[in-house]
Amino acid sequence: MITSAIEISAAPTRVREILLDFPNIPKWHTGFIAAISSDSPSKPLEKDDTISGEMGGMDFNAKILECTPQTLSWTGPPVYGLFRGIHVFKFEPSEKTEGGTTFIQEESFVGILAWAFRPSLPLGRITKKHFDKFGAELKVEAEKERKASV
Repeated sequence: MITSAIEISAAPTRVREILLDFPNIPKWHTGFIAAISSDSPSKPLEKDDTISGEMGGMDFNAKILECTPQTLSWTGPPVYGLFRGIHVFKFEPSEKTEGGTTFIQEESFVGILAWAFRPSLPLGRITKKHFDKFGAELKVEAEKERKASV
């Protein structure tokens, strides 16, 4: 499993709101997630809904496994029948930053090539760097309002 975590000085509800505002992700994120869209954008996202997008130069379709105030997770179909990922975002109240969020992004892989994404191997290290960048850019976006009001 690949895991990245960052402390954000914004409430979990606000961090989640920014993440779920799919059309605006390209405005603050310059990395591997180029686009995400809900296949039912007129209603709130919920379990068993589908999303689509572009990540790492590849188009993807995914099914929402969990969509709660604390967790958003999805899984897609196997990539070329060789592996698939289970992607998880967690919005936990911070134990370090009062009123803040510990934002966690994880991905576990299953299938014949899942081993290639071990954190100690090149694909795993590259994926972790992408996750770290995403978290850092989400932090900047979420903390903008706080800095503007100070």
